[in-house]
Amino acid sequence: MAAPGSIPGSSRPSRPASMCWNWDPKQEQCSNSACLAPRISLALPFPRIAAELESSMTDYQGKVAYITGAGSGIGRGLALAYARRGAALALVDVSKEGLAESEHLALAAGAPKVTTHVTDVSQWDQVERASTEALAAHGEIHFVCANAGVGFAGVPFTKATPKEIQWVFGVNSLGAFYTVRSLLPSMLAHGKPGHIVCTASVAALIAAPGWHIGFYAATKSAVSMMAQSMRDDIGDAPIGVSVVYPGLIDTNIGSNAARLRPDGGVKSQGVSGLDTTQGLSPDRAAEIILAGAQAGVRHIFTHPELSREEQERRHAEILEGIAASISINASGRTETRA
Repeated sequence: MAAPGSIPGSSRPSRPASMCWNWDPKQEQCSNSACLAPRISLALPFPRIAAELESSMTDYQGKVAYITGAGSGIGRGLALAYARRGAALALVDVSKEGLAESEHLALAAGAPKVTTHVTDVSQWDQVERASTEALAAHGEIHFVCANAGVGFAGVPFTKATPKEIQWVFGVNSLGAFYTVRSLLPSMLAHGKPGHIVCTASVAALIAAPGWHIGFYAATKSAVSMMAQSMRDDIGDAPIGVSVVYPGLIDTNIGSNAARLRPDGGVKSQGVSGLDTTQGLSPDRAAEIILAGAQAGVRHIFTHPELSREEQERRHAEILEGIAASISINASGRTETRA
C-alpha cells in the first residue's frame, strides 16, 4: 500500500500529504515560491475523530468503495486505486461495457470483490436500486465517490436547449445528490469511519472567458456547495468529505457527452485548442484524490498551481464588490424612494 503522499509508479519524491505536489523534501519548502502550502494547516475538522479517519483511509482491506462513473476516466482510476489497496468495489456507470472492463481491471489489480450496477444517475429510482443492490451484496459501504458526470462546453447560453440543460444538471448535480442521499443514511447507521468524495471541476470556481461552459460550471458549483453543506448534517460522525476540482484530465468525457446527450440540441463545439489527451492521466488524478482524502483535505485540486492564480483573481473581484457595497450602504443609496 502506498504511503500518504506517495504515488505508485511515480518518480516524484515523497512529501507530507498536507503539502502541495511541488513540495521539495530536501529544502522543506515548495519549489513554487508563491505557494502557500507551508502556511496552510490541513488538520481534520474534528480532532477527536482524526485518528479514526486516518485509520479508515489507510486500512482499506475489509472496506467497500462505491464509485459512480466507474466505467471510464477518473471513476475507473479511482476503482483501480482502491483495488490496489485491497478494498472491495461497487461500480456504477451507464455503460455496461465500460463497467465490464473496469471490473476485469479492478480484480486484476487486487480487489477481493467487485459488483457492477448499470445505472443512469440522473434517475432516482435507478440510483436507489443500485445502492440497495450494493448494500445487499457487500453489507456496508465505507467510501462513496460521487464522480459520474458529462461535459457540456462550447454552447453559448442563448443556444442551449431546455432539454440539454435538464440533462447536464440531471447527471452532474442530481446524480451526485442522489448518490450521496442513497448511501449516507446507511453510513451514519453503521457508524464506522468512512469518506465521501464528490467530483466537481475547476470550472466550478473559474468562469473561463470564451469557453461557453456556464451550465456545466453551474452543475459543478452545485456539487461543491452540496459537499460543503453536507458536513453540517454529518456532524461529528467519523465520515470525511472532500470536493475534487479536476483540471485537464485525459478522459473521454467529451465523446461520452456527445454520445449520451439528448437529441434536438445544439452540437457542443467543445473548447477551441483544448486537447484532453495532453491532460493528467486518470490513474494519476485518482492517486492524488486518495492521498488528499487520506490527509483530510476538504478541497482537492489536481492542478493547484493553476487554480490558485485564478482564485486570487476571482476573490479580488469579490472583495472589491464587498467594499463597494459597504460604501453604497453607508451612503444611504439603498433607501427606497417613492
